[in-house]
Amino acid sequence: MILARGSGRAASIAPDSGRFLPVNGPFGVADGGSPVARCADLVSEIDAFHQGFGQPAQLIAALRTSVLLVPLTSDDRVWRVVVGGVGWVGVFTSEDEYAAFMSARREFGAAKYHALSGSRILDDVTTSFADATGIVVDPCGDRPMPFPPAVGQEVDSWAI
Repeated sequence: MILARGSGRAASIAPDSGRFLPVNGPFGVADGGSPVARCADLVSEIDAFHQGFGQPAQLIAALRTSVLLVPLTSDDRVWRVVVGGVGWVGVFTSEDEYAAFMSARREFGAAKYHALSGSRILDDVTTSFADATGIVVDPCGDRPMPFPPAVGQEVDSWAI
C-alpha cells in the first residue's frame, strides 16, 4: 500500500449545496511535525477511555491538538460514509492505521490523505456537510473512538 500526502489543496464542501469544492489554504498544522508524534496525547486519552477512566474534556482537548490523517477520494474530496443517517469521517493517528483501514476495505494501491489538526476537522470539515457528521479515530484499530456530531461544541452533551 502506498500512502501519498494530498496534492496541496484542502477539500471542503459548500454548506448549502452539499458539493465538494477545492479550497486553497493552510491545513491547520501550525508547526508541521509527524502526525504520529502529534497524536500521542490523543492515543493516551483514548486508551484511558477504553480502560474506563477517561475524562471527556481531556479527550476532546487531545483530539483538538492532534494532527490526524484524513483520507481523500480519488477526486480530492474528504472521504466519508453515512450510517443510519449520520455521516462519519474516518481519521487516523498513523499511516499504519490508515493502511490497515484501506486493507480492510480491500482497497489496494495509492491512497491519498491530508494531515489536519483535530480542531480543523471538528470545526471546519464535519460542519461543512449538509447532514450531521462525526468522526471516528482509527476505525479499524484496536481501540477505535467515535466522536458523534457536535461533540467539539458541547462537551456536556457528549456521550459514547
